[in-house]
Amino acid sequence: MQISSANVTMWVDDTDVDILADDIMRKERLVTPSVRSRLVDSLIKLQKKATECKKFKRYAVLDTHLLPITNAAFDHQGTMCLTGSYDRTCKVWSVHDGVEAATLSGHTNVVFSVAFIPQHQNRVVTGSFDRTAKVWDWEITNGDSMMVSLEGHSAEVVALAMDSTSPNIATGSMDSMAKIFDLGTGVELSTLVGHTKPVIRVVFGDNMLVTASFDSTVRLWDMRKRPSCVSVLQGHSAEISGCVLSPDGLLLATSSLDGTAKIWDLRSTIFIATMDHTDEVLDIGFDSNGRRLVTCCSDCNIKIWDVKCGNFVLPSTVCLGHTDEVSKVSFSPDGTCVLSASADCTAKLWDSDNGRLLEDLAGVHSDEVFCCEFSVDGNTLLTASKDNTCQLWRKPSMGNDEELVGTVKNLTLV
Repeated sequence: MQISSANVTMWVDDTDVDILADDIMRKERLVTPSVRSRLVDSLIKLQKKATECKKFKRYAVLDTHLLPITNAAFDHQGTMCLTGSYDRTCKVWSVHDGVEAATLSGHTNVVFSVAFIPQHQNRVVTGSFDRTAKVWDWEITNGDSMMVSLEGHSAEVVALAMDSTSPNIATGSMDSMAKIFDLGTGVELSTLVGHTKPVIRVVFGDNMLVTASFDSTVRLWDMRKRPSCVSVLQGHSAEISGCVLSPDGLLLATSSLDGTAKIWDLRSTIFIATMDHTDEVLDIGFDSNGRRLVTCCSDCNIKIWDVKCGNFVLPSTVCLGHTDEVSKVSFSPDGTCVLSASADCTAKLWDSDNGRLLEDLAGVHSDEVFCCEFSVDGNTLLTASKDNTCQLWRKPSMGNDEELVGTVKNLTLV
């Protein structure tokens, strides 16, 4: 936190308070030796408060599912979140206080994928092992919250993606196919055939759909007319575990159980670089600027790569501290932190510049943490575990920070 007073600007969260007090007294003639002790006390209080407010505190436990949670997600405003479960339901929760807002029941098997529909704050979509996806209006409480059922897959639906430019949704399934549906009517618009093993990721880009499969390939589909496969990206030697587009839509990053991650130029569909781990790479993500990439692995390590410099031989940062495989990673919205989820029952926050452990979110989950996510403003975290619970974390407010800052400033008037 920054304080400005006449001739001095200071950062009080990691500063030597005695040195800072002396600096203030040199620059502010009205701060006399008689008030130095009051100045130091105020700076210590402010420093402690600033340090505390950097740390996330658990404030809600979402634990009404009868069986383990499969997935969780924030909405696009950070006010609500979703959880899917083996108990065949999806639940909607208030992020403010962790109160359950709705239970969506209607699937006949595991609810595996969950997502809010960006164009409609009150609507969500779920994908299930019952071979369907369903669209819901969670604000309807009279039992008729399911709007349409998206049917046609012959195996489990394990991936969902919404098109931001049309009322369409893509689904990926264990039947090796992807499908495009109209969200409003539930009508199947297209079936994308070509993969030979389960389609585990679907991602919309600019006039394009990306599908990633356990057949070790990624396919690019032109969506401008009837969807057609325009390119097959080959290079991985084992199942794809994840894929993500850069914010500008020009690069695609993939992770694989072959121990590598790869970056592809989507304009030329040319492979650019390989990033190596020592075991299966389980997740991958860009920061909000597309300048860095984070990968996590079964070898317990997290690596951050500088995309813009083009050096992919060695990572720019390595985060060490988990004691079991890391299955999920994501950058904070401002790119300063990386959040990770691990089978060691913890989630951790890391400094993305130097890999330093900032916070160990440990001691609250009793089983593997497999999902973690930042809210859109970065002030709230979500962690989901095989212990059947989802935890919400928030940074405390500074509270009486204005009073403390005012005390420091007023000392210059003594």
